[in-house]
Amino acid sequence: MLFKRSENLNIKKILVVSLTNIGDVVLTCPVIDALIARFPLAEISVVVGPKAQGLFASNPYIKKVYVFTKNETWLELLFWIKNLRREGFDVVIDLRNTALAYLLGAPLHTSAFAKKNVLTHKREQHFAQLKSVVSDIQDTEKRYAIFVSEQMRSAAEKILHSLMEHSKAYIVVAAGAADCRKRWTATGFLEVCQALIREHKLPIFFIGDSNDQGYTESITSKCPKGAFNLCGQVSLLEAAWILRNSCLAICNDSAMMHLASYFNTPVVGIFGPTDPRLYGPWGAKNAFVQTTRLDEKGTGLIDAIAPKEILAKIKEVF
Repeated sequence: MLFKRSENLNIKKILVVSLTNIGDVVLTCPVIDALIARFPLAEISVVVGPKAQGLFASNPYIKKVYVFTKNETWLELLFWIKNLRREGFDVVIDLRNTALAYLLGAPLHTSAFAKKNVLTHKREQHFAQLKSVVSDIQDTEKRYAIFVSEQMRSAAEKILHSLMEHSKAYIVVAAGAADCRKRWTATGFLEVCQALIREHKLPIFFIGDSNDQGYTESITSKCPKGAFNLCGQVSLLEAAWILRNSCLAICNDSAMMHLASYFNTPVVGIFGPTDPRLYGPWGAKNAFVQTTRLDEKGTGLIDAIAPKEILAKIKEVF
């Protein structure tokens, strides 16, 4: 199928069909940033799964957030598509690679059948899809897709300042992961944090959702003074602001690692079963450690990673 060139169209409304999990959605945010920078007068809307809806809350650069749920009936789905079609989007960038872009009837849209380089990083795959439609678009260092309001910034900073005493710099650790196979050991995180507090004397803030609270507490309760468990105490966007302003982030392969990458925070990622070539950290200063030990099914065993490997990578970026 031949697409019309974007420069020959009067583009007023753009829809980006993103993904479901928060980390996967963050990987699509550079596409949204580039579109906002390239078409500043256009209305940009996004489709995401329910988990990631809060990522775009109160964002003045996003016109509307449409939530896609996989458990809808066919009738509900058809009604949802019909309402989207009424919006009359000029451009649809479907990063889910579905037939939705065709069904919405936009003059300019991605193809679900375009050939993809599956060995490149997911961020680059998404951007390649964008450029297949808007060939003259460029990546941008400006961050529009994830917007943290002044109220949320103040709330996050108030929590940090109440704990930091005299320090202005801090380190962030995200020890949780939705998939337990992606979660490094509590003893490993403890040893790394002990070494960092001893050497740099900076506070360490653990972030994550309420599901990470107990696991994180098993680490922070044994840490020397200066480690704080904020899991479940800050919102997703408040956590994003904390990550944005930290001097180092140490994370499992998780949404927090991708948020750190998005904001160009120096980050060390810890990888077990997933491939860092596809999902690794992607900021200006990043490193990762990948396990070399596999189970009988060929799955990477993250428990096999030693703390000294993480500490060595930290020295590369921090």
